[in-house]
Amino acid sequence: MLYHNRSLTTHEKYGSKKGIAASLGNIGNIHREKGDYDKALAAFEKGLEVKMKLDDQWGIATSLNNIGSLYFDKQDHNKALLFQQEGLKIRERIGDQRGVAKSYLSLDESSRKKENIDLSIQKCL
Repeated sequence: MLYHNRSLTTHEKYGSKKGIAASLGNIGNIHREKGDYDKALAAFEKGLEVKMKLDDQWGIATSLNNIGSLYFDKQDHNKALLFQQEGLKIRERIGDQRGVAKSYLSLDESSRKKENIDLSIQKCL
C-alpha cells in the first residue's frame, strides 16, 4: 500500500490524471482484498470521477466493474448487477472483447448469487 500511496502522491504532484486514476484503482483493489470496503469504494469512486473527466471509456468500464465486484463482496447483489451491466454496455460499445468477456463472467456470478438469494427468500415465505 505504501508504494501505491507514494505513486498517487507523485502523479498528483505532476498532474498526471491517468496516473492518479490508475493509482486510485490499485489502492481500491488493495482495500477490497483487505475487506475494507468503505475505503475501497471511496478510492474506486474517486478514480471513476477522474476517468469520467478524461472521457476514458475503457477506464470508466473498468471502474464500474470494480465497484460492481465490491458490491458483490458486500453481498449487495442488486447494486453489483447494476454497476456490472453499465460496465458491460460501455465495453460492448467500444469493442473491448476481453472486457466484455470479463463483464459476462462477473454478471454470471452476481446473477447466480442473486437468484439463489431470491430463491431462498421465496422458500422462506
